[in-house]
This record gives sequence, C-alpha cells and structure tokens, in this order.
Amino acid sequence: MKSLLYTLLLLPLFSFGQSKINPSRSKGEVFKHRPDTPMEDLNKSGLIVVTRTPHLMFEDNTIPDVYKKMTEKFFNTVFRNEYKKLNVKYHLKIEKRAFGDIYIEGIKVGSSPNPSQGGEIRIGN
Repeated sequence: MKSLLYTLLLLPLFSFGQSKINPSRSKGEVFKHRPDTPMEDLNKSGLIVVTRTPHLMFEDNTIPDVYKKMTEKFFNTVFRNEYKKLNVKYHLKIEKRAFGDIYIEGIKVGSSPNPSQGGEIRIGN
C-alpha cells in the first residue's frame, strides 16, 4: 500500500521532468522546432522574454544577436506606454510573415535570412 501511495505522490514529478527533457523550443532559439498542437503555425510561435532596465536584459542570452537588435529596435520605435516601464519582464510575441518579414507584437522590425540574398538579415523596413 505504501508503494502505491509513493507512486501516486511521485508521478507528477516524473511527468514534469519529461516536459523539461524535450521542450518544443530549445535554448538559444526564438521559434519552436516542433508544434505543441497539430495545427500550430511555427512561424507564429516565436517568443523573446526580456526585462527592460536602462539596458535590455534577455532571459536567454544565447538567442541570435539579430533578434536582440530587432528587439532593441522594437523598444526604440514603439510609443505605447505599456512598453515604457522599467524593471518589467516582457514576453514578446515574434512572427515570421510573408516574404520573411519579422514582426514583434504586430510591428515590423526586420526580415529573416533569404538564401537568394546570401543569408543576411535586414533590420528595418
């Protein structure tokens, strides 16, 4: 009876551990590499977590520098008061739209690499 009780108590811990072993977004990646649901669009699954201080502090410092620059551009160009508060953690939604355009919270901030253009990323319009 005790073993059954211990099993029931430890079962949630094992299931939590499995979700951390195989996450859908790896460290250093902005977009998921596999969908959580069958109909999820991976181009709209981007996420950057950043704390706004006098300098931006990224929760995951291993994301590519290009996305960090785009995030800085987003904070410099947005004029809504909700993104002007200091010492606040923001969960920014990133999307890849048509022609490789990158949008943060619905605002265009750059373009993703295009193989025909040598793989460079353009920041700006």
